[in-house]
Amino acid sequence: MVLIALAALTACHKPDAREPIKFSCSQVEVSTKANASYITDDALVSGNHFAVYAWDTGNQFLSADPYTAFGAPALMNQLDITYQNNNNKGQNNTYSGDYFWPLTSTPAYCYSFLAYYPYAASSGISGPTFSADNVGVYSFTAKNKAEDMVDFCVSDVSNDVVYGNTYTAYPGTVGLTFRHTLTRVQVKFVKASDVDEDTHIYIEDAKLVNIRKTGNLTVTYAQYVDDITDPENPAAAPGFGRKGKTSINWATDPDIFGPYELSINGVDPDPDVPTVADLGYTQTVSPEEVFLMVPQTLYKENEPTPQSITFNWRVGEESATPASLILDECVKAIGSAERAGITAWTPNMSVVYTVVIKAKPIEFALTASIRKWEDEDGYYTIIP
Repeated sequence: MVLIALAALTACHKPDAREPIKFSCSQVEVSTKANASYITDDALVSGNHFAVYAWDTGNQFLSADPYTAFGAPALMNQLDITYQNNNNKGQNNTYSGDYFWPLTSTPAYCYSFLAYYPYAASSGISGPTFSADNVGVYSFTAKNKAEDMVDFCVSDVSNDVVYGNTYTAYPGTVGLTFRHTLTRVQVKFVKASDVDEDTHIYIEDAKLVNIRKTGNLTVTYAQYVDDITDPENPAAAPGFGRKGKTSINWATDPDIFGPYELSINGVDPDPDVPTVADLGYTQTVSPEEVFLMVPQTLYKENEPTPQSITFNWRVGEESATPASLILDECVKAIGSAERAGITAWTPNMSVVYTVVIKAKPIEFALTASIRKWEDEDGYYTIIP
Protein backbone atom coordinates (compact mmCIF):
# COMPACT_ATOMS: atom_id res chain seq x y z
CA MET A 1 0.00 0.00 0.00
CA VAL A 2 1.19 3.37 -0.80
CA LEU A 3 0.88 6.88 0.46
CA ILE A 4 1.16 9.60 -2.15
CA ALA A 5 2.89 12.67 -0.77
CA LEU A 6 3.18 15.68 -3.00
CA ALA A 7 5.92 18.26 -2.80
CA ALA A 8 5.36 21.65 -4.34
CA LEU A 9 8.88 22.80 -5.15
CA THR A 10 10.20 26.09 -6.44
CA ALA A 11 13.56 27.72 -7.14
CA CYS A 12 16.63 26.04 -5.64
CA HIS A 13 19.80 27.98 -5.00
CA LYS A 14 19.59 30.29 -8.01
CA PRO A 15 18.34 33.87 -8.21
CA ASP A 16 16.17 33.05 -11.26
CA ALA A 17 13.55 31.50 -8.99
CA ARG A 18 9.88 30.78 -9.51
CA GLU A 19 8.26 30.15 -6.13
CA PRO A 20 9.16 28.60 -2.75
CA ILE A 21 8.89 24.82 -2.40
CA LYS A 22 5.80 23.36 -0.73
CA PHE A 23 5.07 19.78 0.32
CA SER A 24 1.86 17.82 0.67
CA CYS A 25 0.42 14.39 1.38
CA SER A 26 -2.75 14.52 -0.68
CA GLN A 27 -4.14 11.47 -2.47
CA VAL A 28 -3.43 9.32 0.57
CA GLU A 29 -3.72 5.66 -0.39
CA VAL A 30 -2.13 4.07 2.65
CA SER A 31 -4.02 1.70 4.92
CA THR A 32 -2.82 2.23 8.44
CA LYS A 33 -3.29 1.36 12.08
CA ALA A 34 -6.43 3.16 13.20
CA ASN A 35 -5.11 4.32 16.56
CA ALA A 36 -1.40 4.61 15.77
CA SER A 37 0.59 7.49 17.20
CA TYR A 38 1.45 9.12 13.87
CA ILE A 39 -1.12 8.04 11.28
CA THR A 40 -4.91 7.88 11.46
CA ASP A 41 -7.01 5.49 9.40
CA ASP A 42 -6.96 7.70 6.30
CA ALA A 43 -4.34 10.44 6.51
CA LEU A 44 -1.29 11.83 8.19
CA VAL A 45 -2.03 13.63 11.43
CA SER A 46 -2.09 17.41 11.24
CA GLY A 47 0.94 18.83 13.00
CA ASN A 48 3.14 15.76 12.50
CA HIS A 49 6.26 15.73 10.34
CA PHE A 50 8.03 13.97 7.49
CA ALA A 51 11.60 14.50 6.30
CA VAL A 52 12.66 15.20 2.70
CA TYR A 53 16.04 14.73 1.03
CA ALA A 54 16.86 16.15 -2.39
CA TRP A 55 19.75 16.00 -4.82
CA ASP A 56 20.54 18.71 -7.36
CA THR A 57 21.24 16.53 -10.41
CA GLY A 58 21.90 19.44 -12.73
CA ASN A 59 21.26 19.22 -16.45
CA GLN A 60 21.94 15.49 -16.71
CA PHE A 61 19.74 12.61 -15.72
CA LEU A 62 20.84 10.29 -12.93
CA SER A 63 23.59 7.94 -14.02
CA ALA A 64 23.43 4.15 -13.76
CA ASP A 65 25.13 4.48 -10.34
CA PRO A 66 23.19 7.62 -9.54
CA TYR A 67 24.47 8.75 -6.16
CA THR A 68 28.18 7.99 -6.42
CA ALA A 69 28.89 11.57 -7.45
CA PHE A 70 26.41 13.15 -5.07
CA GLY A 71 26.82 11.40 -1.70
CA ALA A 72 24.62 12.98 0.93
CA PRO A 73 21.92 15.20 -0.56
CA ALA A 74 23.07 18.79 -0.88
CA LEU A 75 19.83 20.46 -1.92
CA MET A 76 17.70 19.24 1.01
CA ASN A 77 19.13 17.19 3.83
CA GLN A 78 16.46 16.09 6.30
CA LEU A 79 14.22 19.03 5.55
CA ASP A 80 11.56 18.99 8.27
CA ILE A 81 8.07 19.31 6.77
CA THR A 82 5.09 19.99 9.03
CA TYR A 83 1.98 18.33 7.66
CA GLN A 84 -1.19 20.44 7.80
CA ASN A 85 -3.68 19.08 5.27
CA ASN A 86 -4.08 17.78 1.73
CA ASN A 87 -5.60 20.93 0.25
CA ASN A 88 -4.21 22.33 -3.00
CA LYS A 89 -1.43 19.77 -3.33
CA GLY A 90 0.00 20.65 0.07
CA GLN A 91 0.19 24.40 -0.27
CA ASN A 92 -0.48 24.73 3.48
CA ASN A 93 2.31 22.40 4.62
CA THR A 94 5.28 24.28 6.00
CA TYR A 95 9.02 24.18 6.62
CA SER A 96 11.78 26.65 7.46
CA GLY A 97 14.02 28.09 4.75
CA ASP A 98 13.71 28.84 1.04
CA TYR A 99 14.07 26.43 -1.87
CA PHE A 100 13.28 27.23 -5.50
CA TRP A 101 13.04 25.82 -8.99
CA PRO A 102 15.41 27.34 -11.54
CA LEU A 103 13.96 29.00 -14.59
CA THR A 104 13.43 26.83 -17.66
CA SER A 105 16.75 25.72 -19.07
CA THR A 106 18.02 23.64 -21.98
CA PRO A 107 18.81 20.91 -21.30
CA ALA A 108 16.29 20.65 -18.48
CA TYR A 109 17.52 21.17 -14.92
CA CYS A 110 16.69 18.19 -12.65
CA TYR A 111 16.17 17.47 -8.98
CA SER A 112 15.64 14.08 -7.30
CA PHE A 113 13.77 13.50 -4.02
CA LEU A 114 13.40 10.95 -1.22
CA ALA A 115 11.45 11.14 2.06
CA TYR A 116 10.48 9.17 5.16
CA TYR A 117 7.66 9.33 7.69
CA PRO A 118 7.23 9.94 10.59
CA TYR A 119 10.02 12.36 11.35
CA ALA A 120 9.89 12.56 15.15
CA ALA A 121 12.31 11.99 17.99
CA SER A 122 10.04 9.36 19.53
CA SER A 123 9.45 7.32 16.37
CA GLY A 124 12.30 4.82 16.88
CA ILE A 125 13.78 5.77 13.48
CA SER A 126 17.39 6.96 13.15
CA GLY A 127 19.06 8.05 9.94
CA PRO A 128 19.44 7.90 7.12
CA THR A 129 23.13 7.81 6.31
CA PHE A 130 24.23 7.77 2.68
CA SER A 131 26.96 6.12 0.63
CA ALA A 132 27.66 5.40 -3.04
CA ASP A 133 25.71 2.13 -3.09
CA ASN A 134 22.46 3.31 -1.47
CA VAL A 135 20.07 6.20 -1.02
CA GLY A 136 19.84 5.83 2.73
CA VAL A 137 20.44 3.40 5.59
CA TYR A 138 18.03 3.73 8.51
CA SER A 139 18.14 2.07 11.92
CA PHE A 140 14.84 1.28 13.60
CA THR A 141 13.63 -0.17 16.88
CA ALA A 142 10.00 -1.24 17.23
CA LYS A 143 8.03 -0.07 20.22
CA ASN A 144 7.25 -2.45 23.08
CA LYS A 145 3.48 -1.98 23.06
CA ALA A 146 1.13 -2.38 20.13
CA GLU A 147 -0.62 0.90 20.81
CA ASP A 148 2.68 2.82 20.62
CA MET A 149 3.88 1.38 17.31
CA VAL A 150 4.40 3.59 14.28
CA ASP A 151 3.98 3.01 10.57
CA PHE A 152 7.54 3.59 9.31
CA CYS A 153 7.23 4.61 5.63
CA VAL A 154 9.94 5.40 3.08
CA SER A 155 9.20 6.98 -0.28
CA ASP A 156 10.30 5.86 -3.70
CA VAL A 157 12.97 8.07 -5.24
CA SER A 158 11.29 10.71 -7.41
CA ASN A 159 14.12 11.08 -9.87
CA ASP A 160 14.88 13.67 -12.54
CA VAL A 161 12.03 16.01 -11.65
CA VAL A 162 11.75 19.18 -13.73
CA TYR A 163 9.58 22.18 -12.96
CA GLY A 164 6.31 21.97 -14.85
CA ASN A 165 6.41 18.28 -15.82
CA THR A 166 4.12 16.97 -13.07
CA TYR A 167 0.78 18.69 -12.38
CA THR A 168 -0.79 21.30 -14.65
CA ALA A 169 -2.40 23.34 -11.87
CA TYR A 170 0.64 23.00 -9.59
CA PRO A 171 3.72 22.91 -11.86
CA GLY A 172 6.11 22.99 -8.91
CA THR A 173 4.63 19.96 -7.17
CA VAL A 174 6.70 16.79 -6.80
CA GLY A 175 4.96 13.45 -6.17
CA LEU A 176 6.42 11.19 -3.44
CA THR A 177 5.08 7.64 -3.16
CA PHE A 178 5.54 6.23 0.34
CA ARG A 179 5.79 2.48 1.04
CA HIS A 180 5.22 0.54 4.24
CA THR A 181 8.53 -0.86 5.44
CA LEU A 182 7.20 -2.98 8.32
CA THR A 183 5.16 -6.18 8.72
CA ARG A 184 1.71 -6.01 10.28
CA VAL A 185 1.09 -8.91 12.68
CA GLN A 186 -2.16 -9.92 14.37
CA VAL A 187 -2.94 -12.83 16.71
CA LYS A 188 -6.36 -14.34 17.47
CA PHE A 189 -7.42 -17.10 19.91
CA VAL A 190 -10.55 -19.08 19.05
CA LYS A 191 -12.32 -22.28 20.12
CA ALA A 192 -13.05 -24.87 17.45
CA SER A 193 -16.62 -26.10 17.01
CA ASP A 194 -15.77 -29.47 18.55
CA VAL A 195 -15.24 -27.86 21.94
CA ASP A 196 -18.41 -28.01 24.02
CA GLU A 197 -19.86 -24.57 24.66
CA ASP A 198 -19.95 -25.32 28.39
CA THR A 199 -16.20 -25.93 28.43
CA HIS A 200 -14.62 -22.75 29.67
CA ILE A 201 -11.05 -22.32 28.44
CA TYR A 202 -8.98 -19.52 29.87
CA ILE A 203 -5.86 -18.02 28.29
CA GLU A 204 -3.36 -16.15 30.43
CA ASP A 205 -0.06 -14.34 29.90
CA ALA A 206 -0.01 -14.66 26.10
CA LYS A 207 3.10 -13.31 24.36
CA LEU A 208 4.96 -13.17 21.08
CA VAL A 209 8.53 -14.11 22.05
CA ASN A 210 11.97 -13.99 20.40
CA ILE A 211 10.81 -11.27 18.02
CA ARG A 212 13.74 -9.33 16.58
CA LYS A 213 12.83 -5.75 17.32
CA THR A 214 15.81 -3.79 15.92
CA GLY A 215 17.10 -3.65 12.37
CA ASN A 216 18.75 -1.63 9.62
CA LEU A 217 16.82 -0.71 6.50
CA THR A 218 18.84 -0.06 3.34
CA VAL A 219 17.22 1.79 0.44
CA THR A 220 18.67 1.41 -3.07
CA TYR A 221 17.74 2.89 -6.41
CA ALA A 222 18.02 1.72 -10.02
CA GLN A 223 17.12 3.65 -13.14
CA TYR A 224 14.07 3.01 -15.27
CA VAL A 225 14.75 0.13 -17.66
CA ASP A 226 13.26 0.20 -21.17
CA ASP A 227 12.34 -3.38 -22.06
CA ILE A 228 9.80 -2.40 -24.74
CA THR A 229 11.84 -0.71 -27.46
CA ASP A 230 14.18 -3.70 -27.74
CA PRO A 231 12.89 -6.54 -25.53
CA GLU A 232 15.96 -8.62 -26.25
CA ASN A 233 18.27 -5.90 -24.96
CA PRO A 234 16.64 -4.01 -22.06
CA ALA A 235 18.60 -0.93 -21.09
CA ALA A 236 18.53 1.87 -18.55
CA ALA A 237 16.63 4.81 -20.04
CA PRO A 238 16.31 7.84 -17.75
CA GLY A 239 13.98 10.64 -18.74
CA PHE A 240 10.90 12.65 -17.85
CA GLY A 241 8.17 10.53 -16.31
CA ARG A 242 10.35 7.40 -16.27
CA LYS A 243 10.27 6.15 -12.72
CA GLY A 244 13.26 4.16 -11.52
CA LYS A 245 12.99 1.28 -9.07
CA THR A 246 13.44 1.90 -5.36
CA SER A 247 14.13 -1.21 -3.26
CA ILE A 248 14.30 -1.76 0.51
CA ASN A 249 16.11 -4.48 2.40
CA TRP A 250 16.09 -5.26 6.13
CA ALA A 251 18.86 -6.76 8.28
CA THR A 252 17.89 -7.46 11.90
CA ASP A 253 20.00 -7.52 15.02
CA PRO A 254 19.89 -11.20 16.09
CA ASP A 255 20.50 -10.41 19.75
CA ILE A 256 17.80 -7.85 20.50
CA PHE A 257 14.41 -9.41 21.23
CA GLY A 258 11.08 -8.09 22.32
CA PRO A 259 8.51 -10.12 24.31
CA TYR A 260 5.24 -8.61 23.12
CA GLU A 261 2.24 -9.00 25.41
CA LEU A 262 -0.87 -10.06 23.51
CA SER A 263 -4.23 -8.49 24.06
CA ILE A 264 -7.10 -10.97 24.16
CA ASN A 265 -10.72 -9.95 23.59
CA GLY A 266 -9.50 -6.39 23.19
CA VAL A 267 -8.23 -6.21 26.78
CA ASP A 268 -4.84 -4.54 27.03
CA PRO A 269 -2.31 -6.63 28.96
CA ASP A 270 -0.96 -5.36 32.27
CA PRO A 271 2.61 -6.51 32.98
CA ASP A 272 1.70 -7.05 36.64
CA VAL A 273 -1.72 -8.62 36.07
CA PRO A 274 -1.83 -11.14 33.19
CA THR A 275 -4.80 -10.88 30.88
CA VAL A 276 -7.27 -13.72 31.47
CA ALA A 277 -9.85 -14.48 28.79
CA ASP A 278 -12.66 -17.01 28.72
CA LEU A 279 -12.62 -17.81 25.02
CA GLY A 280 -15.67 -17.94 22.84
CA TYR A 281 -15.95 -19.37 19.34
CA THR A 282 -15.11 -16.18 17.48
CA GLN A 283 -12.68 -13.43 18.34
CA THR A 284 -12.20 -10.11 16.64
CA VAL A 285 -8.86 -8.39 16.24
CA SER A 286 -9.03 -4.80 17.43
CA PRO A 287 -6.47 -2.09 16.68
CA GLU A 288 -4.94 -2.61 20.13
CA GLU A 289 -4.00 -6.16 19.08
CA VAL A 290 -2.05 -5.18 15.95
CA PHE A 291 1.75 -5.06 15.89
CA LEU A 292 3.95 -3.27 13.37
CA MET A 293 7.11 -5.39 13.36
CA VAL A 294 10.59 -5.30 11.83
CA PRO A 295 10.65 -7.71 8.84
CA GLN A 296 12.71 -10.78 9.73
CA THR A 297 13.46 -14.44 9.05
CA LEU A 298 11.31 -16.89 11.05
CA TYR A 299 13.35 -19.66 12.63
CA LYS A 300 12.50 -23.35 12.96
CA GLU A 301 12.35 -25.40 16.14
CA ASN A 302 15.93 -26.65 15.85
CA GLU A 303 17.33 -23.24 14.98
CA PRO A 304 18.36 -20.59 17.53
CA THR A 305 15.58 -18.76 19.35
CA PRO A 306 12.57 -19.43 17.08
CA GLN A 307 9.79 -16.85 17.16
CA SER A 308 6.80 -18.27 19.05
CA ILE A 309 3.46 -17.61 20.65
CA THR A 310 3.54 -18.64 24.31
CA PHE A 311 0.68 -18.68 26.81
CA ASN A 312 -0.79 -20.47 29.81
CA TRP A 313 -4.15 -22.16 29.49
CA ARG A 314 -6.60 -23.83 31.82
CA VAL A 315 -10.05 -25.39 31.73
CA GLY A 316 -12.38 -24.08 34.38
CA GLU A 317 -10.62 -23.97 37.74
CA GLU A 318 -7.89 -26.46 36.81
CA SER A 319 -4.23 -25.57 37.16
CA ALA A 320 -2.72 -23.61 34.26
CA THR A 321 -0.54 -25.41 31.70
CA PRO A 322 2.07 -23.65 29.52
CA ALA A 323 1.96 -23.90 25.73
CA SER A 324 4.32 -22.73 23.00
CA LEU A 325 3.57 -22.59 19.27
CA ILE A 326 6.42 -21.87 16.84
CA LEU A 327 5.45 -19.41 14.12
CA ASP A 328 7.36 -21.26 11.43
CA GLU A 329 5.13 -24.32 11.97
CA CYS A 330 1.78 -22.68 11.27
CA VAL A 331 -0.57 -24.29 8.75
CA LYS A 332 -3.03 -22.77 6.29
CA ALA A 333 -6.27 -23.98 7.88
CA ILE A 334 -7.70 -25.99 10.74
CA GLY A 335 -7.12 -29.70 10.17
CA SER A 336 -4.72 -29.03 7.30
CA ALA A 337 -1.23 -30.48 7.13
CA GLU A 338 -0.22 -27.91 4.52
CA ARG A 339 2.22 -25.38 5.88
CA ALA A 340 1.32 -21.73 5.50
CA GLY A 341 4.65 -21.05 3.83
CA ILE A 342 5.52 -18.06 6.01
CA THR A 343 9.26 -18.38 6.50
CA ALA A 344 9.84 -14.64 6.89
CA TRP A 345 8.01 -11.43 7.62
CA THR A 346 8.47 -9.07 4.69
CA PRO A 347 7.72 -5.37 4.17
CA ASN A 348 4.06 -4.61 3.45
CA MET A 349 2.99 -8.10 4.60
CA SER A 350 -0.12 -8.45 6.74
CA VAL A 351 -0.18 -11.77 8.61
CA VAL A 352 -2.88 -13.05 10.95
CA TYR A 353 -2.01 -15.94 13.27
CA THR A 354 -4.95 -17.84 14.74
CA VAL A 355 -4.51 -20.10 17.76
CA VAL A 356 -7.27 -22.71 17.46
CA ILE A 357 -8.24 -24.68 20.57
CA LYS A 358 -9.59 -28.14 19.74
CA ALA A 359 -11.07 -30.90 21.92
CA LYS A 360 -8.92 -34.10 22.04
CA PRO A 361 -9.38 -33.51 24.98
CA ILE A 362 -7.65 -30.16 24.47
CA GLU A 363 -5.00 -29.41 21.85
CA PHE A 364 -3.83 -26.38 19.92
CA ALA A 365 -3.25 -25.67 16.25
CA LEU A 366 -1.68 -22.58 14.75
CA THR A 367 -3.00 -21.34 11.42
CA ALA A 368 -1.93 -18.29 9.48
CA SER A 369 -3.08 -16.22 6.54
CA ILE A 370 -1.15 -13.55 4.68
CA ARG A 371 -2.17 -10.70 2.45
CA LYS A 372 -0.71 -7.53 1.10
CA TRP A 373 -1.14 -4.74 3.61
CA GLU A 374 -3.18 -2.61 1.19
CA ASP A 375 -5.73 -5.39 0.61
CA GLU A 376 -7.03 -5.27 4.15
CA ASP A 377 -10.22 -3.59 5.30
CA GLY A 378 -12.05 -3.15 8.60
CA TYR A 379 -9.78 -1.15 10.86
CA TYR A 380 -7.54 -0.41 7.88
CA THR A 381 -9.00 2.08 5.47
CA ILE A 382 -7.93 2.36 1.86
CA ILE A 383 -8.50 5.72 0.21
CA PRO A 384 -8.87 5.21 -3.57
